[in-house]
Amino acid sequence: MVGRAKRVGVVPNALDFSPDTHRLEKGRTREFTDLREIGLVPEALDLRAYFGAPA
Repeated sequence: MVGRAKRVGVVPNALDFSPDTHRLEKGRTREFTDLREIGLVPEALDLRAYFGAPA
């Protein structure tokens, strides 16, 4: 639908509430891998940089 090599923003801090850093990293890695497998180019978009709130 969107073609190949399209950049997409991923908001990984939606799970910042979890103290399980291993689980968080595993989920983020899986999400980026899944997006790459369908031909997209994922880029992390940290909304804290725009709103100034710490994690």
